[in-house]
Amino acid sequence: MDARTNIIDVDDVARGEILAAQKGRIGERYILGNTNVNIPEFYRLIAEIAGVKAPRIKVPYPLALLAGHIFTTQAAITGKQPFVTAGEVKIGHRGEWYDCSKAFNELGMPRTPLPETIKKAITWFRENGYLPQVNSEKN
Repeated sequence: MDARTNIIDVDDVARGEILAAQKGRIGERYILGNTNVNIPEFYRLIAEIAGVKAPRIKVPYPLALLAGHIFTTQAAITGKQPFVTAGEVKIGHRGEWYDCSKAFNELGMPRTPLPETIKKAITWFRENGYLPQVNSEKN
C-alpha cells in the first residue's frame, strides 16, 4: 500500500480556524483538512505543476526507517534538524486519511482544489528563494 496523506491549503486552515470560533459548537472538534491523496499521486501532481520530473525511486520501508534513525542520531551530534526521523517515516508509512465533512458541513469551511493549493505553494517557495525558478509554460 502506498503512503497517503490529507492536504489542505494554508489559507483554508486559517479561514477554518476563524469559522470554528464563529460557528463551532462548544466542546466539538473539527478536522481541518481537505483532500485525501496517495503520496505517489501527490508527488506526480507537484512535479506536473512545477514543471519538473517526479521522483522515480521508491525507498523500501525498512531502509527508510533505518535512514530515519541514522538522521536522528546525526542530528543529535551536529545539532542540526534531521532530514527525516524514524517517527516521521512510521507516520508516513501508516498514512493519514481523514473525514473532514463535519468542518465543511457545520462551519462552511472552504475547499481549495488540490492543484490550486500546490500551485500557490510552489509560487510562494519560488518567490521566497526556497526553489529555483523554472522556465515552463505551466507556471
